[in-house]
Amino acid sequence: MISLQFIGIGSAFTPDLGNTSACLRRGDRLWLIDCGSTVFGELLKRQMMKDVRSVTVLVTHLHADHVGSLGTLISYAHYVQPMGITVVHPLDTLVTLLKLNGIRPERYQFVQTDQYREEGLRASFFPVRHTPSLQSWGIELTDGEQSVYFSGDAGEVPQEIWRRFLQGEIARVYQDCALHAGGAHAT
Repeated sequence: MISLQFIGIGSAFTPDLGNTSACLRRGDRLWLIDCGSTVFGELLKRQMMKDVRSVTVLVTHLHADHVGSLGTLISYAHYVQPMGITVVHPLDTLVTLLKLNGIRPERYQFVQTDQYREEGLRASFFPVRHTPSLQSWGIELTDGEQSVYFSGDAGEVPQEIWRRFLQGEIARVYQDCALHAGGAHAT
């Protein structure tokens, strides 16, 4: 069963709720969906990195509230708590962003794909509408028995996801929502 633990639900403009992010722990492996500005600190505060040997970070898009502490996580894994870091994203612009933040590519493994498999879990990236200037994806996680969908930031849920949810193929849909209309987030 896939049981996501939310690290934050506040998106960019409500930092008291933490940046929207979730994780899944399996043994000494942590799967992390997004690593926004508040996420690394919250992982340490909640002691969620204890005994972790590897982290796979699935990135929905490159806004700071989704990748703002990714470089810190990678540096922590290099200097403080040795562990493997794998970063998965459909575009290699993430590598450029990390380089601009002083994070050398040899400190993590980057996988550019929209279908990622690791130790019984599969992550599938679905293009979603967020902002015109930045491509974004929602992520379906599947363990062979159950599937869940995490929207990241999206103005809507893809029709394929809704269809599969209504047919019982996807157990849960986690869709970000905003209290103000604007199109970048569902309301």
